[in-house]
Amino acid sequence: METADQSVVRFTERLMDGRSRRPSRGLSWPPVLLAGFTAMLVGAVLGGLAAYSFDHVLRRAAFTHDAVRTEATVLTVVDGRAHVGFRAEDGEEMITDLAGPYAHADGHEVEVLYLPYAPQHAVGVDHEWRPWVLLLPLGLVSCWVVLAHHRLGVRAEWFFLRVRRHAKGPPDRPRRARPLVVLGGVLAVGAVAPPVWLLTAHDRAALLADSVPQLVLLPSGACAVGAVVVLVRAAYRYARVAPVRRFPRVFPLLPYGAGRTVVGALLLVSVVAFGFRYVAAHQDLEDPVAATAEVVGTECRSESRGPCRPYVVLGYEADGIAYETGVRARTERLRDLAAGDTLEVRWEADDPVDVRAVEGL
Repeated sequence: METADQSVVRFTERLMDGRSRRPSRGLSWPPVLLAGFTAMLVGAVLGGLAAYSFDHVLRRAAFTHDAVRTEATVLTVVDGRAHVGFRAEDGEEMITDLAGPYAHADGHEVEVLYLPYAPQHAVGVDHEWRPWVLLLPLGLVSCWVVLAHHRLGVRAEWFFLRVRRHAKGPPDRPRRARPLVVLGGVLAVGAVAPPVWLLTAHDRAALLADSVPQLVLLPSGACAVGAVVVLVRAAYRYARVAPVRRFPRVFPLLPYGAGRTVVGALLLVSVVAFGFRYVAAHQDLEDPVAATAEVVGTECRSESRGPCRPYVVLGYEADGIAYETGVRARTERLRDLAAGDTLEVRWEADDPVDVRAVEGL
């Protein structure tokens, strides 16, 4: 049975083995700049997720506690979203887009929930709030697991520095951790201040009516990442100089290549999901309905910040409900189409949004 000292020695050897597999090239500016750019990019992503999560949680809480139920009339359905009209409780006639996809089986009259202080925001009574907001905490937990159990993670570095401090003593020129602690505290305040300001300086109607104020949450992610990086560096400085009264606890390490395996698995899942989505979008209609659609216009749409792609907007009617749906088209095909032209189309009987031209576009 190993003693505590033997377990520390064996664990330190495992950490040293992981470090020896990475060649040391010394300090150079390109890796430093790349690390800084990566930190800024991660901060911007976290800020965007924070803004989206804030908006999602705010809307869900508002509709849960303050929503009023009423009946609305479907006027048109544009790209799967219903354009509805209803009378608010103060007598005002409202016309707005219904959040979430519209099911054709719902018919002309649908029950909706709207906010009395922001009636332009409405959802169906059976609207499902998607759990994408959980991606932010799940992502943070995943990052922490990697940083806490990787051989080059924060916890491993802390362990290694404490062992070296015990074996070799403090460095000849120790660097103080307090300035970094102060800077990290300032950055932490910068991460927390925007959401607090939003909640205290704006009423619910203003926050729901316009998402522009929520853009101030974008710097929150950068400040949060900066605070974590700076405070970790402060902890490293402390670990180099503080006396070692007790060794840190040995912890399980991730196996070699775990990060690459996880990234590869995520890429594989993404490719498979895209393949299923592509096949589902191009399979034959099970219960097709033939009709004639009118070309409303042509436009260029950018999908997921990708290149602009040509679309033909078709207008048609299904069971007395007017639909407008954009359909992908070839660039050369657009030259033969003009507003007011008609095309033979088909769609799924229970989903008129899935419309396809008979002759192809």
